[in-house]
Formats: sequence, structure tokens, C-alpha cells
Amino acid sequence: VVLVLEHLADVAPMLAEAARLLRPGGTLRVVDIHPDLVAQGTGAHFADRDGEVHFARFVHALSPLRTTLAAHGFA
Repeated sequence: VVLVLEHLADVAPMLAEAARLLRPGGTLRVVDIHPDLVAQGTGAHFADRDGEVHFARFVHALSPLRTTLAAHGFA
């Protein structure tokens, strides 16, 4: 899962689906912008002919994110 979490208001449904799809003992890799940087305004964007386009950003603090991961069976 690469650069997705910042765009989800609620990560729980995505994590529940990932847990359902993974084989027992499988690995989920998450690569995302650190929540402190998202809180400071860093996020995915691109430039088009009309200027910069920014997407919705949601900050997911690490402690609640770890709790949500654990609730879905991730260690």
C-alpha cells in the first residue's frame, strides 16, 4: 500500500480488507508520508495546465494507526 493512507478519512475498512485478503502469516507493507509531515501540509499533488492540483489529506497519528492495525490482526 503506497501513498494511500493520507487520502482515506478512515483507514479501518482498507485494513480490514487487506487482512481478509492476506494469507495467514502474510505481510502487509505500508509506505506513506509521515503523519507529522501531512499535518504540516505535505501531500500528493501534481501540476496541470491550470496550476497545482491537491488531493484531500487526512492525518493518521501513529499511535491510533497502530491500534487500528492491531485490531485487524496485524503485528
